[in-house]
Amino acid sequence: MRILNTNRRGALRNSQFLKYFKYAIGEIVLIVIGILIRLQLNNLRDKRQDKNKLHSILGVIQSDLAQDIQLISNLEKWYAPRIELDM
Repeated sequence: MRILNTNRRGALRNSQFLKYFKYAIGEIVLIVIGILIRLQLNNLRDKRQDKNKLHSILGVIQSDLAQDIQLISNLEKWYAPRIELDM
């Protein structure tokens, strides 16, 4: 125990502890900045994936609407002569 106390006192006197503490704080700040950058990149990637999914879904809806319009047009052509005959 005495050895540790003398080492600690010596480190405090020589301000090595302060240097180490500054170094440790700097490392923690760098890690936090790295984590924040990674989270931002993940958010951007997720937004891009969501946008691509939305465009895909809208494309499917657009093609379905085009098919429905064509089907309605064909049904209208088929029913138009029959309606005129009934009148």
